[in-house]
Amino acid sequence: MDALVAAAIGFVTAAVLAMVNSWLSGREHVAEGVRTQRMATYPAVWKRTGVVSRWPRTDAGREEFLRLHEDLRTWYYGAGGLYLSSRARARYEHLQVVLDAVLSMDEEKAAQHYQAVREAASYFRTGLTDDLETRQRSGIVVAVSRRRADGRADRKADERLRRVKSAGSAGTPPIRAVEASDEDLAVGPTPTE
Repeated sequence: MDALVAAAIGFVTAAVLAMVNSWLSGREHVAEGVRTQRMATYPAVWKRTGVVSRWPRTDAGREEFLRLHEDLRTWYYGAGGLYLSSRARARYEHLQVVLDAVLSMDEEKAAQHYQAVREAASYFRTGLTDDLETRQRSGIVVAVSRRRADGRADRKADERLRRVKSAGSAGTPPIRAVEASDEDLAVGPTPTE
């Protein structure tokens, strides 16, 4: 009787382990496929955000911000948004909200918020590198450190958005739409940060 119970437990254990192993293998395959798609789609948006680089600073103003705003939307719905992690998507949305707030301002005021747009673009690009794990090492200490850095970056993002929104003005003239093409996302200034 004990042998039969032990055999049954062994069989159930082996079956459960086989299912877990199969599930993990499938998840690994999906994760590798997502990473491959990210590698194919992320470089275009990375390059496009170079319009607001730190080194060297560009002369981007309201028109360039509008074009970036629309190009990001084209990229998001064209291919890239499907592969963003939840954190990277939140950072994408932050950049879009900052751009939207800056675009509600007149040209002179919008140009004064170059740094806020640049920081929001950098925040988004960090989300992309996190998705691709191109700048991370593994380990518990690194994970805890990264988590703390993310918290600081999130607080800065909240403050940036508050500042930009509070600087906006009512009665701004309507924004002239600029059409973006898929080709626009493949060319542009090379980011230097």
